[in-house]
Amino acid sequence: MFSCSVLASPIVSSITVKTDNDGLKRNVELYLNELKQQSFSPSIIKKAKTLTQNALKPFGYYLPTIDVKAQDDGGQVRLVVNVDAKTVTQISQLDIQIFGDAAKQKEINEQIKKLNLAVGQALNHSAYEKAKSQISSVLFEYGYFDTKWLKHAIEVRRGTYSAVIRLHVDSGIRYKFGPVVLDKEIKAYELVHRLNPMVVGNPYDNNTVTDFNIQLSNMPYFKSVRVYPDIINRENGEISVIVQLLHKPENSFEVGGGVSTDDNGLKLRFKWTKPWISENGHYLETNIEASQVDPQARISYTIPVNDPNNDVWRFGAGYIYDDNKLSRKATVQAQRQWLTDSNWIRTAFLKYEIENYEIDSTHYHSNMVLPGISYARKRTLGGTTPYWGEQLLISTEFASESLASDTDLVKVQLLGQRLTTFAERHMLFGRINIGAIITDDINDVPISMRFFAGGDKSIRGYRYESVAPKINDQVVGGQYLATTSAEYNYRFLPNWRAALFIDAGTATNDFEDKIQVGTGLGLRWLTPIGPVRIDYAFAVTDDTRTGRFSITIGPEI
Repeated sequence: MFSCSVLASPIVSSITVKTDNDGLKRNVELYLNELKQQSFSPSIIKKAKTLTQNALKPFGYYLPTIDVKAQDDGGQVRLVVNVDAKTVTQISQLDIQIFGDAAKQKEINEQIKKLNLAVGQALNHSAYEKAKSQISSVLFEYGYFDTKWLKHAIEVRRGTYSAVIRLHVDSGIRYKFGPVVLDKEIKAYELVHRLNPMVVGNPYDNNTVTDFNIQLSNMPYFKSVRVYPDIINRENGEISVIVQLLHKPENSFEVGGGVSTDDNGLKLRFKWTKPWISENGHYLETNIEASQVDPQARISYTIPVNDPNNDVWRFGAGYIYDDNKLSRKATVQAQRQWLTDSNWIRTAFLKYEIENYEIDSTHYHSNMVLPGISYARKRTLGGTTPYWGEQLLISTEFASESLASDTDLVKVQLLGQRLTTFAERHMLFGRINIGAIITDDINDVPISMRFFAGGDKSIRGYRYESVAPKINDQVVGGQYLATTSAEYNYRFLPNWRAALFIDAGTATNDFEDKIQVGTGLGLRWLTPIGPVRIDYAFAVTDDTRTGRFSITIGPEI
């Protein structure tokens, strides 16, 4: 037992909690932490018991056995708290009632059924509060802005270790969309009203508001976008939606740079955009990239047809000097891009390419007229650090000597990627990339159109575009492409993941070449701008290659 002088009260120096349940132990320790460094007195024992009881109640333990002892700790006091939580309280009845217009709405009732509350379940105050919050949120999303809680309570019956949860809410009326409020002086006034999906008189749906906010944010015109309901001024069953826009400058300049770990060396970038050239929202974009391997320049002029994100005409030109391929290529292009009913981005295009390149000290010149079409769809959840996503890209283009090209060919390529997370900490990522060029002789196809593999986004452990047929040590590209990747991530800290991966594939003319395999491990630092991916990969099937580091910024999809 501990005894102390009346002249100087000892200090509570430490607190030890003993219980079989680690989750309960951590919560009790958090509650008791306030007693540390307090002067010890008999009331501390009583207060420790009260705090321990309060720490156990959120988990459904209302009748625990708690024993608190004070021990001498070199002139100070160490509290030892023994906890036997006993029987957990279970939910015996759920009394959830919705009154008002929401009682008849199918979507609301479906969300109520999905609440993480069930008869027979251990009582958990956190789950109760979360369910209450979810009910409030779903009512807000569907325009019930006058919601009032009539009753929300947990009725604990200690004698039977049971509890009744009562959640009674009056939703009031469901508001309808009113007019959109937008500054008439803004350039995009007509554009916003043309694309506005919120029809006056239709029932309010917050998903419609959110989607419109995202749609405007993705346009090239605005520096900031905010779309929100005017809750304070709602009246007569209607609610207006306020759209606040801040235009980008008439001319916008960006300068950037970095070092590529994919064998492209130092890079410098300059970008000039003119986001609002005409009243119809035409915009101009120019990009110049200076690098040690593939300096290039591109310019594009975009004419919106309806939605500036997905329904446009685009005209462009570009030039690239590719030192790896010993190629110089100039391109002009016209394309028509629009969104299909099934949310695929469909792009029909016509390109004209002039290329000069060198293979085995022989110079070649090509002229290619290339009509084609592509379909692309990408869906993700999780913003800049997705926890789920899928992407599919299918493209085809062809050339014919009868249409002013130097050779006949059809080129087809498919890229598929999928990302999924399970059990919160575990993530799987998979990718497949296949392609083929149908032609009589691959040697007649310009080198920039051929397939290459290897690099950070292909087969890690191999140099960028180093896997392909060669002529006298020069990599000249192949007729076919087949690569695949599989990656596992484990989140060991809130902002850190460890990764294991394996990549395999080849670019070939006949599939008689050996399949190249790369494997390795990495770290993922999760930042507000996306994950920073640091990998170290080994070329498994090539003994002459050493391991390679790579650093990539941005999500997998």
